[in-house]
Amino acid sequence: MSKLVVFSFENGDLQNGFTVTARLSEEGDPQYMKFKGRLPAAPEIMELHRSWRLLYLALCQRLELNYRIEIEAGDITNVSEVEFKDLCQQLSDKINDWFNSEPFRPIERELRTQLDTLEEIRVIIETDDRLLQQLPLNLWNFCDDYPKAEIALSASEYRRTKRFLTEIPRDKVRILAIFGNSKGINLDPDRSILEELFEQAEIEFLVEPRLEVLNDYLWQDWDILFFAGHSSSQEQGSIQLNQTDSFTLDQLKNALK
Repeated sequence: MSKLVVFSFENGDLQNGFTVTARLSEEGDPQYMKFKGRLPAAPEIMELHRSWRLLYLALCQRLELNYRIEIEAGDITNVSEVEFKDLCQQLSDKINDWFNSEPFRPIERELRTQLDTLEEIRVIIETDDRLLQQLPLNLWNFCDDYPKAEIALSASEYRRTKRFLTEIPRDKVRILAIFGNSKGINLDPDRSILEELFEQAEIEFLVEPRLEVLNDYLWQDWDILFFAGHSSSQEQGSIQLNQTDSFTLDQLKNALK
């Protein structure tokens, strides 16, 4: 049976810190264990998030993704993808330092004692703090140690609602087949093999797609991701979508999760 962990962030904000209550239970079981702790003030996370957001919006402008935004003069001078990547890492490190702080360790220690790395865990964070709701809390290394954990946000007050069946049963496996840069490569045999699976699978073919098109497709519900084309295993590894666009495997991480 899956587990439910509910964090309640109370009496504070990032400028002053939070009182945190954690409740752990089996899904559907009204009985739960309860742990208390604190997260200290973290104004540096506020500043990093502000810088990250400004740089992200500036990069979107530069990449002409049809964003209509206004950025204060002087906030962004030289838009740099390298700088953005470094800022992402800094934000991730600070979020993990925050959750690893001494006042919060009793909660994490109790949870790690009770949870198994192989079980499904639903993590709900209850907070009315708007900035906390915007932070990428999935970067907390708890999510790496428990790969079947999913984080969701909730307001601190809510009412019970009716449950509706949202999943539509399907009989066929869904495959996203990406055919990238094929210069000097014959990809016809790969496509023929996939086409033989039409009776057992629902297959979407993307031939040398643009990066933004691929991104839209990746966030849909697929069972198998297939790629054929030029790629590189150097450094982080990269995949060539077409003769001009490529992306690193690191950029795929969130979509694949």
